[in-house]
Amino acid sequence: MSAIRNFMGKALAVLASLVLALSLCLAWPAAFAGSQALAAPGSGTYAAPSSAGSGSGSSASSGSSASASGHTTAELSWYPSNPSTFVDFHNTDAPRVVDNADLLSASEEAELTQKLTEMRERLGMDFVVVTDVSSYGLSRQTYAADYYQFNGYGVGDDYSGVIYFVCMEQGNRGYYTAARGSARSLITEDNVNYMDDATYDLFVDGEYASAIRLQVNNLDTLYTNGSFPADPSLYGGVGIFAVIAGLVGGFVNLGAKKRAMVTVAPAVEARRYLSKDGLRLTTNSDVYTGSTYIRVHREEHDRGGGGGSSFSGGFSSSGGGSFSGGGRSF
Repeated sequence: MSAIRNFMGKALAVLASLVLALSLCLAWPAAFAGSQALAAPGSGTYAAPSSAGSGSGSSASSGSSASASGHTTAELSWYPSNPSTFVDFHNTDAPRVVDNADLLSASEEAELTQKLTEMRERLGMDFVVVTDVSSYGLSRQTYAADYYQFNGYGVGDDYSGVIYFVCMEQGNRGYYTAARGSARSLITEDNVNYMDDATYDLFVDGEYASAIRLQVNNLDTLYTNGSFPADPSLYGGVGIFAVIAGLVGGFVNLGAKKRAMVTVAPAVEARRYLSKDGLRLTTNSDVYTGSTYIRVHREEHDRGGGGGSSFSGGFSSSGGGSFSGGGRSF
């Protein structure tokens, strides 16, 4: 009887194992199909589940590319639906300081607005400062030019002026200066590098308001004087006169020291320099007569990360406007 019970127990255990294996086999295809909906092995792509209101449909239809943070031009109220058909216009009421990235205090924004307005009236061209949290899928160059054109900035028939754009998007931080119309003539590669070098460390250190204020002052200097002061270290401008004055002064000083070292009167005969008692040394001392300095030029290096400025002597906005400009990452 006990043998029968053992046999029945083993049979039930085997049957239970078969039932469990069968259920696993039936469940596996469904699980595998679900995983396939997320990613195909080795494809490296993600198939996002469709959902109403995701916004993916509108982005695709607009043809705009996404930025590093996922922003697109579809989010910009000022961006035209069809840039190729855009018609230029003047908007004298548009703000000259637009701080979308919130880098400026209210007083700093008011100060810059007053400065840019004064420059516009005095120099006869527009000056605009824009900060933003993203470039919305555009390059910083294109964003700057598009913002300027599509918002109606510029003076005269050629819409002359300059825009300074600061982008604070993670992985895309940088600044760009773009000019249109007659203002393009002074936005050269050398002038862009001069301005970018001046503000780079301030941006790296997080001194954004000081960097923007310095850029505006540099633009004022450039368009008021037509150029920047020559760098004395390159022996330009006043530097060459300093070098000449130094050489003349050095020769005069050398002559004075040479005359000071003549301590005896000239004689025709050598015996007049001899003493009848012979030569006797009674005092031993060292006399300081001068110093010799050797100056070695030391190269200065930037703090890295900027990678130098990019520059374009001519490019078009999305609306077909002609610009020149340059900028740098930080």
